Parts: sequence; structure tokens; C-alpha cells
Amino acid sequence: MRKVYILMTIILILSSSIYTISLVSSTILPQQYYEYIKICATQYTALVYSVSSNCSVKVMVLNQENFNNFSSGYSYSCIVSQLGKTMINGVLLNSGTYYLVIYSPYGYSNVTYFYCEIPIELSNCSTHVSEYLTLQPFNTERILIHLSTLGSPSLLRIVGISNESVCYKVVNCKGETIFSSGEVTLTLNGTNPCYNVTLPQGKYYLCIYNPTFSSALVYFCYRLYPQYVNPFLRFSVLQGGNYNYAPTGIASFGVSNTSPYEIKFSSVAGYFNISCILAYNSSQNLVKPCEASLQLNAVLVVCNENNETQIYWPQNVLIFLTNESVVFYHDNVLNLTNPLASLSNSSITSQNGYVMPTVNDGITQYYYGNYKCAPCFEYNLPFSGLLIMNESVEKGQGVLITMEVEVLQNGTSPVMQSETFDKILIHDPSVKSAYFVVNGKEYTPAGIYGSLGSFYDAELIFGGGGNGEITTFEKLDGILGLYYFNGSEYITFPSYYTFGADTAEATSNVHVTLEQNGMIKISTGSPDYTYLGEVKTQALKVSPYVPQRSSESSISPESNIATSSEMTSSMQSSILYIILALVFVIAIIVIFRRSRRF
Repeated sequence: MRKVYILMTIILILSSSIYTISLVSSTILPQQYYEYIKICATQYTALVYSVSSNCSVKVMVLNQENFNNFSSGYSYSCIVSQLGKTMINGVLLNSGTYYLVIYSPYGYSNVTYFYCEIPIELSNCSTHVSEYLTLQPFNTERILIHLSTLGSPSLLRIVGISNESVCYKVVNCKGETIFSSGEVTLTLNGTNPCYNVTLPQGKYYLCIYNPTFSSALVYFCYRLYPQYVNPFLRFSVLQGGNYNYAPTGIASFGVSNTSPYEIKFSSVAGYFNISCILAYNSSQNLVKPCEASLQLNAVLVVCNENNETQIYWPQNVLIFLTNESVVFYHDNVLNLTNPLASLSNSSITSQNGYVMPTVNDGITQYYYGNYKCAPCFEYNLPFSGLLIMNESVEKGQGVLITMEVEVLQNGTSPVMQSETFDKILIHDPSVKSAYFVVNGKEYTPAGIYGSLGSFYDAELIFGGGGNGEITTFEKLDGILGLYYFNGSEYITFPSYYTFGADTAEATSNVHVTLEQNGMIKISTGSPDYTYLGEVKTQALKVSPYVPQRSSESSISPESNIATSSEMTSSMQSSILYIILALVFVIAIIVIFRRSRRF
């Protein structure tokens, strides 16, 4: 019993809500007698309860008027009513006075019960799907489930609570029912306090139906757990089935065909050796016709002491004016924590840049960039070097991202020119840890406003000069390699693809061939957007400068992607999962007590 109460205490500590909790109580009810608990809800409240008895009892939740009628022997109606020996349930209450009633209609009943009141601030969560809605009588709400289900088989977990009985249903794009619940106020499957639905690869909708004569307030959330991420959703979903262009080069998505893996690291490096390059696209006014870019991108996860997590997307970029043999050092940082997450000039700072809005596909996003000072110089071919991004935790301040370029060759003469051209501080005084990550097990949060999140990938790719431009290369020949720092050296990722998925800029005529040393050869030709396969672990042969790190690593073994302090509280978005956990604890307590008593 002690372990159960420890578990419940941990759950309560992790929550910011204030609960009213009863201890496990017992009562003896003769036939036709009842016990009641008065519930005074001053705001939206989740009432979760469990009852166990040696004889069938009726458990009801009544409002004040119907409790008066019930206690006076008049006709009454229930918000929730169940008959049985063991019951676990919950209901969402508006502000008001209610009664949890346990009635023994058939005989002498030895009853054990437990209940919990959880105040809820209803809010739509923009990180994961957590939403409230009002359903009119006999109406159905149909919600498109995130399109990651098109990429692989998935497990769908549904948690919901309502003030009237509703029905949950999952249907495919043909309208065929994959899952259907009965009329419930709390999602329960036996003693499992949620619905777990296995989904084959495909497109699905979550339908919630109100079968009652009253309006129903429903607070629900769902989470998807794909078997693996599918990089080809870049084309089928994000590009509407267009396979004619992509950011092209070398990328790791954390998946070897259909086998996912996860790697956390503090530094990522992209090697380049360009023998010839000339881009031309005059059919746009986004950038200069001969601009092109080589971009090193990765996903940065920042974990806070209060269990909140932010997700950022930094990129280290070479912008080429290919007709002038000029290259600019450029960088960006975007907040990927959720589709509405943003940055400001107080949340991220550098001496070399600032935050400004950028419109991509009609959506305004706020990027940090080194717009004040972007180093530039003339390059000669062959041109080779390294793009490097490092992260480190500055305790009490935030996370420092350093952007580096190391030039190894500029023309026929080898050189060694290293430049840290930007130091960017993400302000986050409560930061606990941070790391770059490649993760083939999940997508970044899409929330209720998006259909698909981004990928936890790392990319070194060629594309247009900026602003989402899709360029064409008249000449291109070179070598690319993508590596992560494992604590002692830079090594290859376990597997690679020929295209990136998080980058807007792209090209339509670059061909990729995998070399034996784990690098790729790029040239003009027919694009082949494909999985290159697994790569034997190989170290980067050149020796880039690695900044000194503190003895306390910034990489954390934890990787629980939750929410952003920029947009919404992680506690707020996970309230239904707290309810789920409490239901589970309640079930354990009552079953444990029942096994002891009877």
C-alpha cells in the first residue's frame, strides 16, 4: 500500500493543479440505503472515482436539483449512472454543486470508495492535440488525425472526459469504423484508463458524437506513436505528391529503412568539397537568379527544470552568388516547439543578428538570423571545408549555439581558416539540459493547428538561395559528408537519405551517389530521392576544432517532448494524462483494498 501512495504523491508533485482527494473510505449500506459525497465545483472540474462492493450498488453523479428529488423519493435524472460491484469512472463538471451517490438497492453492501476532484482550466493546446469543444445534441465532431499515420503503422491513444455521455469513434478515409466506444463520460477500457487503437498505415479521423438531448462539453486529447518516421511524407504530404524537387544532399532521419533509432549529440559537422557550381533560376524574384545555398540543419531540444521542453531548428548556411564566386556565412534559428511558437528579440540574442518575420507558403514565421553581420568573401574552386554547429548549456542563462565555418581549401592552395561567425544565446534561465537529436521514433509536435510535424533529422543539403526558392544547377560537382560528435570524434550517422525534409529551399536536378567512405558525390542530373542505406561507422578524417566543454555535459538522457514556455504550459497540455494516471492509481488502490477485504 505504501508504494501506491508514493506513486500518487509523485503524480501530484508533477502537477501544477490543486486537488481534493479522499482517502480510501469504507461504509456499510443496508438495502435501500445510500451514501453521498457533496462536490462543490467552483470551476470546470474532473471528478474521478472508484467504487468496489461485495454486492451490486448503483453509483450516480447528480446535480443539486436531481439529488433533492432523489433524496425525496421523486423522479430524477443522472449525469452518470452505473450498476455493479466494481466501477471506475469520471465526469467533467461545470461550476456548481453535485453529489456522488452510492446506493444499495439489493442487499447488505460492504463498500470501499475513493474519489478525486481535479480543477481544469480548459484550453486548446498548440503542441499536442489537447482540445475542448461543445457538442450540440445528436451532433458529431470529426477531427483529422495527424497525417503521420500515412507514413507507418501507429498506435493511437485517446483520453477524454465530458459532462455528458458521448461516443468516440475512429474511422478511415473510406468511412470504415476502426474503433468505437460506448456512451461514456471518461475514456475507459476495462481498467485501462484510455483507448489504445492500432492503426494500419492510412488516413484517419476521430469522431466524437453526442447522443444526448443536452449540449456536451468534451475535453479530449490524443497522441500518436508511429512505428517509425517516414521521410517520404516530405513529398506525399508537404509537397502534395510532387516528387520533382527537394533539398538535395545527405540527411539522417533516425531510421534505417523501417527501423528507428535515436542519437543525441552536442555538435554536428557537414563536410563539403565543391569542384564546380553554377545555379540559375530567372523565373522567380525571391533571390538573385544565380543564388544557391548549402545548409547544415539539425534539431535542438532544450529541457527545463520544470519539465517543459522547447524545440528549435538552427541552421548554418553558405549562400553562394555562383556567378560572382562570392559566399556569405549565414545562420537562422526557428522555434519548432509547436506550429504557433515564436521567437522575440528578448528570447534569443546575438551581437550579429535579430529576429524578423518571414513568410513561407503564406505562413508568417519568426526567424533569428545574423542579419547585422554576415561575413562574405570570394571563393575559388575547388572550395572545401566544414560547417559546424555546437550547443552548450550556460547555467542560469540559457543555451549557447555557436556557428562555425572551417575553410580547408580555397582554390589550388590548401588553407586552414576557422571562424566562429556567430554566438547565439537562447535565453532560458531554468534550462537543465540541451542536445541536438536525430530521432526516427516521432515527429515534432503539430498540435491542433497542423496536420504533420517536422522531422527530428540532420541535413546537409543544396537548395535555392533563400525564401523557399527552388533552383536549378547548370553546373555542380562535389562531395558532401554529414557527421555528429560522439564525445571524442565526429563519426557518420547509421544511415542516410538523399534529401532533407525540414528545409524550404530545394533544387530539381541534383543527383546523389553514396561513396564507400560514407560521403556522397553530388552532380547535375536526374534527381533520385531515395534511401541510401546503412553506413559503416567511419570517423571524419579532417580534424575540426572542437570547443572546450564543461565537465557537466549538456546532453540529458531524458527525451520527453512536451510543450513550450513560449506558448503554453506543459502541465496544462497534459492535464488529461494526469487524469489518466490518477484513474490508474485509483484502480490499483481499490483493487488492492478489495483483495485485502474480501
